Amino acid sequence: MSNQLARPHHISSLNLLRGIAALSVCGFHFLSNVDVYSVKTIFSYGYLGLGLFFIISGFIIPYSMFQNKYEIQRFPKYLLKRSVRIEPPYIISFLLIILVTMIHMSINNWQYIHDWKQFGLHFFYLNQYFGYESYSIVYWTLAIEFQFYIIIGILFPLVVHAKKIYPIILFITSSAIIWYLNLHYNWFIFQYGYLFIAGILIFLFTVKHISLKAFILFLSIVLCLAYFKNGVDVFLLILLATVAIISIKREWKITNFFGQISYSLYLTHMEAASWFILYTRDSFSNSLTLNIAAILFAVAFAIGFYYLFERPAFQLSKKIKY
Repeated sequence: MSNQLARPHHISSLNLLRGIAALSVCGFHFLSNVDVYSVKTIFSYGYLGLGLFFIISGFIIPYSMFQNKYEIQRFPKYLLKRSVRIEPPYIISFLLIILVTMIHMSINNWQYIHDWKQFGLHFFYLNQYFGYESYSIVYWTLAIEFQFYIIIGILFPLVVHAKKIYPIILFITSSAIIWYLNLHYNWFIFQYGYLFIAGILIFLFTVKHISLKAFILFLSIVLCLAYFKNGVDVFLLILLATVAIISIKREWKITNFFGQISYSLYLTHMEAASWFILYTRDSFSNSLTLNIAAILFAVAFAIGFYYLFERPAFQLSKKIKY
């Protein structure tokens, strides 16, 4: 790793974008099917919040590794740090789903049959690979994220190598693999690879490892590939996210707050809002107010989840140095 790279500090735009990403996914799940056409149309694009999360990860994970002077021999500690950060909230979230499901079925005098293999596979994000449903439909994305953690942990020394030929070869090779591989949409990272690569390019430009001209060139290539591989919506997402990460320098308390709870909100919103709808739907006159109330409940639930479970895990992960 080159010792001449600049070491920037806090990135102001990330909490804002994390909050937008989490709320967009919530809106997609609960407002894209309401009776109001304008609301339905807007939030039908909320699924792009997931892609925004991937771009952010592509940027912030190598950025954090760079700040911590990561080297390949520190891979086990790096992976432990990432696991401590994301695993406890994830595990607690699906344990809560099991508990609430058991209570619900007990109230209705239904028998609850627990599949221990399905339960065990959740700890390693392996359900979809063995034909088992996840307790929550959002969990498959964590498998994609963890694949990225492993790949970037192995390849990071090449990404920031002082000899620029190595990052260029890596860029060409990875872009080609992503282009030609057509695997199951929700199983492997390749379908979303250009989102992660875009994040990595933003990182390299931010730490001044590549020039503005090189950044524009490589990003243009990624944008073209993403357009033909994933469509115009992903093309525009990458373009707008790039501009936002680089140009937004301000912070606001409300956006910082939603950024902080974004992981908790993403993990729990589907079940929290769904249970709310199940038990309160007779109290609302239309689907729009019901679903808005459900999202607000999911946000309130995520706040409690963050302070009880995610923040302690985050603080514990900060103690692991590599």
